[in-house]
Amino acid sequence: MFAGSLYKLKSLEVSPEKSNAKSIIILNPCHEIFKGHFPGNPVLPGVCMIQIIKELVAEISGKTLMLVTGNTIKFQNPVVPEANKEITADFKIKHSEGIISVNAQISSPNIVYSSFKGEFRVKT
Repeated sequence: MFAGSLYKLKSLEVSPEKSNAKSIIILNPCHEIFKGHFPGNPVLPGVCMIQIIKELVAEISGKTLMLVTGNTIKFQNPVVPEANKEITADFKIKHSEGIISVNAQISSPNIVYSSFKGEFRVKT
């Protein structure tokens, strides 16, 4: 949904058992979403961070996913697209029957932007 337009995947490293992953993404500061959030002071919307996490977990797992729970979602610092074009997403993932549990963090050196702990259901 946002891959290729809002961001591009620079790298994705996944452990052999797919329980840990690290990605580096490059934000597109010219994307339309920044014109409305917020005009003159653009920041990456929190819902977009969650969607990016979902898309990357889908890429890692090779499955189509649906968010079912967001037990802990914290937005600690704003992502300013002009200043923070390159961000990192780190994942700890547990796979069980039809459910993927995820702990994720979006950050850059010395700053955490958001933390997520929740579950995705594998769509069949």
